[in-house]
Amino acid sequence: MTSSATKFCPLITVTHSRTTSCVAKFDKAFASLGLVSTATPLFTVLIGKRSKSEILRYFLRKTDEGFLSDRHGQVYLWKDLKTQQADVPTIFVDYELQGYHDSQWSEDVGPGVRLDRNVDWVTMKPGVLSRRSLATLLCSRVFGPLCDTLCYFSADLGGLRVVASYLAEQASSAPVSDLPLQVLPSVVVVVETTAKTYDCHFGTSTLLEAVSNIMVRQYGLTIEAANANIALHFRRIQVLGIRKGASVQERAATIQRRLVDIGQEKTKSRNLLGTTLNMTHTNAFMGQLLEAFCSDYTKTFSFALGSRQDGANHRHLTKHIKEVYTALPSEAYLFHLLCPLLASAILLAGFPPGSHRFEVGWPFDSLFKSKVKKAVYECTVQAATRDAFLKRLAPHLTEFHCELAAHNDVADFHLSTLYRLQKVLSCGHALCDTCIRTFGFRSPAGSQSYAFETCPLCGAAHLRHPFQLIPPTAGIRVLSIDGGGIKGIIPLVFLRTIEERLARFETPICDCFDFVCGTSAGRLIVLGIFLMRWTVVQCLEQFQALAEQTFRPWSRCSSTFARLQELALSYLRDWQYSSFAIEQAFRSAFGADIRMFNPICEDTKVAATTIAAKQPQSCSGATTDIDAGYNLIRARAAADDVSISDAYFKAVNLRNLGVFQDGGLHHNNPLSMALWEVRNLWPQRALPDVALSIGTGVNESVFSSRFHRLNLPMPRGQPPLDDVGAMASPESQATLHIQDANRTQQVIDSLLASSFYLEFDEIPSWQQGEYTCTGFIKCRLPMTVQGRKALTAHLSSTSSFFVINGQLLLALSGSLGVNLLSSAECASSSRIWSPQ
Repeated sequence: MTSSATKFCPLITVTHSRTTSCVAKFDKAFASLGLVSTATPLFTVLIGKRSKSEILRYFLRKTDEGFLSDRHGQVYLWKDLKTQQADVPTIFVDYELQGYHDSQWSEDVGPGVRLDRNVDWVTMKPGVLSRRSLATLLCSRVFGPLCDTLCYFSADLGGLRVVASYLAEQASSAPVSDLPLQVLPSVVVVVETTAKTYDCHFGTSTLLEAVSNIMVRQYGLTIEAANANIALHFRRIQVLGIRKGASVQERAATIQRRLVDIGQEKTKSRNLLGTTLNMTHTNAFMGQLLEAFCSDYTKTFSFALGSRQDGANHRHLTKHIKEVYTALPSEAYLFHLLCPLLASAILLAGFPPGSHRFEVGWPFDSLFKSKVKKAVYECTVQAATRDAFLKRLAPHLTEFHCELAAHNDVADFHLSTLYRLQKVLSCGHALCDTCIRTFGFRSPAGSQSYAFETCPLCGAAHLRHPFQLIPPTAGIRVLSIDGGGIKGIIPLVFLRTIEERLARFETPICDCFDFVCGTSAGRLIVLGIFLMRWTVVQCLEQFQALAEQTFRPWSRCSSTFARLQELALSYLRDWQYSSFAIEQAFRSAFGADIRMFNPICEDTKVAATTIAAKQPQSCSGATTDIDAGYNLIRARAAADDVSISDAYFKAVNLRNLGVFQDGGLHHNNPLSMALWEVRNLWPQRALPDVALSIGTGVNESVFSSRFHRLNLPMPRGQPPLDDVGAMASPESQATLHIQDANRTQQVIDSLLASSFYLEFDEIPSWQQGEYTCTGFIKCRLPMTVQGRKALTAHLSSTSSFFVINGQLLLALSGSLGVNLLSSAECASSSRIWSPQ
């Protein structure tokens, strides 16, 4: 007899022949539920025939008496309408494979994608037994790990003893999966009774005894082994008695209360252990479980391995750890270098993009722990070192796993860590500052200069200059340049004057700042000077040429109608001027393959501000939004987005990021954004040593002495942003304004003072209630011999001094013994100490 359910798409059907059995899974069954992919459902498997269908019909609020009135002999999915809008909806698995030979499926319904799998192991058993075993084991080994309750209706299956035989066969096989025991399915056996009361505890004891006896008698286990196996397969087994003469509503309510209690308990366990799967992951794991069941049901399924991409393996982990260990200078690097490095590698390997986020300790124990222990035990000698390393690894895994939870997916988390890889070798591999110091060798160019002959990852030759790192004890120097269209020539004039004043020290201005940020036209300036390494004069010439090519004035011979037509087109396309000249300038300079991934060898961070078109929130090229991750942008694309107003240039659509407009629409003065970014990049040095802002004003604060503002007053008003003809006037005014020595001398002095820093030569010691430290005062500016001579003369003529322990000491005094000319590395080699 064909069931009324056959007009719906089943999840699983089974067909048998003389020699084999075939299981088919239909992907459409999950899609037909209409639930969002992020929903984390509770699965309840209902196993039976007529009584099961009556209860299920009540659960589904179906008033049609013909619905599910006939047997169908297959597996269906039904959603609970009452909970379908909840984050944790209930899905009933209508399981009727028990007791039937072939599933009754009408193929003309059109089930969609169908995956057929032959069950290889059925040939080892005679026909009837193989079919019964297939139905019994498929329930526990495919649905068991994913469901919360296996609900058997004993009256439909031949009584309590038959159900006991099903459970005994399931518990006699190998453990189903490597999931924690706390999320094993619970078994509820519904027993119909004519008595007014039913002792469920006695029924449960009778059932457990029957299951154990069958396992001892038919499968050759001892009673202790039988009980242990039951505990490895089921969280608990209980019998629920319902009165046979009661109404369907009364019986269904009794069963539902028990299922709800179990579901709430299981939800807490799954959330605590990180095994709450969404719809997408449940469907994927079900396919893998079915594949494993059809090939060999005696093997334990590994969710840890199943969540990894095809071909991913960790067989060589021990070897790789030992290779890294041999490259470490000493065992001390085990804890502050190898430990976090290994934790991050394990986390990214254990949680590939798109995978479920299990609790970090479980995949580590399942996949990596034994190999990590083997590598550590083979590399280290002291037992205390081994134990300390493994103990220190756990907090790093937990910390990184918490960071992972803050991201939308694992791919986003993986990309968000790339901002730490700030130095790019010639081969394209990128390293963080820690790896630069660890694997590079000191360059004669300075104490914080590190060179590479070959890439430590691939062995390719490194052809670039040494990497210059910011000294750990040095302060941060910030430059902020405002936007303003053609008025961008004003900060260029100011910077040209500063560069001229620094010329005698033979130090380019691009080496005087650690973080630079520009908005609109200011962004062109910072990209040109600090990323493309133009001099200020070259940048000034480029700026004037770009402005003349971009802002073409109206032709005098143009008719009024032609001008109105051009204005109408500008309104419709949302921009007035073409950015072709800007694009060509940066494309010709950068080429096609150079990207804005900090390709410079210096440690200067270059930020270009913009705002998202859909949200009035400012962004920078070095955004640290935890939800955004890292996205690769070509430098010329960042330059293309330089616009003066959304009415002048069209917005730019950056792939994978969205549509962006000029940052000047929200933050024309980017200093506040620059300071915010500095606090995120250098948390221990949140207050910069010096901050130079060129453009509009800056708020007064307690630290105002560290901030410098260069601005040009315009009492007659400001010219339009696109008036190229008026560009000469701001240039000449800025040139006259900056000639005042007092306006620039403070900036020059602050830049020179911030270039000095204290470098310890040994760890500070605690003596008599205070720390005593010794070290060298060094200069960060990469000067030539002539430049050092000029700096020495300048320090002497200005009577410059250092403040040490509250005492003022001349920079070139005998007590400091400064010798700027004897070393290409440091500006002074004086020892300092705290008074005893």
